[in-house]
Amino acid sequence: IDLTVDPREARATAGLEGGSLADEGLLDAAVDCIGEAFLNHSRRPKVLVLGCGLSPLVYVLADTFPHVTAGCMELSPTLLESLEAMALPLPRPPKFFVQADITALRRRRGKDSQVL
Repeated sequence: IDLTVDPREARATAGLEGGSLADEGLLDAAVDCIGEAFLNHSRRPKVLVLGCGLSPLVYVLADTFPHVTAGCMELSPTLLESLEAMALPLPRPPKFFVQADITALRRRRGKDSQVL
């Protein structure tokens, strides 16, 4: 992973090969959709990007919506370390990074709970 790359930019190379959101048009559409969900939100919304991998989504959310508490959950501790390092130079980095198994959320909250 190239830690000199701006993680907020959608890229197909230079270390951020993260899935379909590496495509700028799809990233913009995802951010617009999330932004619309926050338009009439009176409280400080929280967004947890599950399995964020190398996607720029968590960085763009933190940068675009400073009133949102944006963070990332990733299974790989090695990848999480790199994601945290990439966030250091940013003016508005994600608020938190968590190393955990996504399936643990459902087990911990109960089988009938909903995560919104």
